[in-house]
Amino acid sequence: MRKIAKAAGAAAFLMVGAQVAAADTINIPLHNWSSQLVGARIVGNMLEMVGEKVAYVSADSQVVYTSMCEGDIHLVHEVWQGAFGVSYEKQLNAGCVITATTHEAKTREEWWYPAYVEEACPGLPDWEALNNCAEMFATAATKPQGRFLAGPVDWLKHDQERVDGLGMNFKVVNAGSAAALWAELESASKRKAPIVLFN
Repeated sequence: MRKIAKAAGAAAFLMVGAQVAAADTINIPLHNWSSQLVGARIVGNMLEMVGEKVAYVSADSQVVYTSMCEGDIHLVHEVWQGAFGVSYEKQLNAGCVITATTHEAKTREEWWYPAYVEEACPGLPDWEALNNCAEMFATAATKPQGRFLAGPVDWLKHDQERVDGLGMNFKVVNAGSAAALWAELESASKRKAPIVLFN
């Protein structure tokens, strides 16, 4: 049986079912972000609708492609090239995973702040203006530097490299989960507190 890694696309689901038909159960990984968790269930439900048996397996988003090569995971439906491209390409080049399909969706990952922050920090969204206002984003743990709230470490967004490369007066603090990011944003928004975070 060949293991399959693919980006979301309705036509590809049927191809995946045909490729992994030799497995008693199709193992689909669960990672730590909402679009992947929702997509995994959608893909799994579609496979079950055509008679396949599906299991969901918690998996590290970097190691999952090695797990595919070892036969523990059979299908990955969402590959973020910026974060997981190196891990994915390594196993793709080894010949033990294939890309069933890709899609043309344009994604944007960026530093984000609520609109009310612009009133307190003139010149936004220019990054130099943000840097000039760094102190207003400081927390007890980052003073005198501003805090940039990044996603979980395993999302590999290279925020510290960006801060270092631009000489920004920010400290990168990684949230433990996507839910933690949104909880911090909700809390700051209710208080109209300055926050800059990954979105």
